[in-house]
Amino acid sequence: MIVPKSGTPYTVWPVIHAELTARNLQSVTAAEAAKMQQQGWTLLDVRLEGDFDASHAADSVNISLYRFTAGNELWDKIKRVAMAGFAMKATERDPDFADKVAARFKKNQKLIVVCAIGGTLDTKLRLRPDKYKDGVKDLDRSFGRESRSLKACYQLMKAGWTSSNLVFMEGGVQQWRFQGFPVEASA
Repeated sequence: MIVPKSGTPYTVWPVIHAELTARNLQSVTAAEAAKMQQQGWTLLDVRLEGDFDASHAADSVNISLYRFTAGNELWDKIKRVAMAGFAMKATERDPDFADKVAARFKKNQKLIVVCAIGGTLDTKLRLRPDKYKDGVKDLDRSFGRESRSLKACYQLMKAGWTSSNLVFMEGGVQQWRFQGFPVEASA
């Protein structure tokens, strides 16, 4: 567990990757997610509320994994000023994320977690399955590719969800939109 100078404590990505892999968390494509949504699965979008409001998968629910930096200590202020230099707002993980999800959904409810990019637990590239059946080892993916949806899945599994009722969507909202599935805006 890492305790930063600003924000809430968190688990480092390699530990999250190992835990999600051990718990057999599965990914689904946007097409599979759309079919699952019709079968009663819920798309849980974990992006910031403003990003969700601008555009999201139709009929999805937003509970953000991150929040805007809440503290007023020196490091919180430094973080806000530094991020403002990039025309961004400083964020930190919301320590109440799992509780907010539990307040909205029953633990046996089936959730498809989605963020902007989706991430991957796969440690190999699979660009040419016709030539490389087992993929090609990618040193940049020793621990897959982290994303907010995967970090959210980790939090939810720690709170009681299992791989039988929790998956994440590959490619995130970007892939959903690219493949032409319905999107809507809240604003």
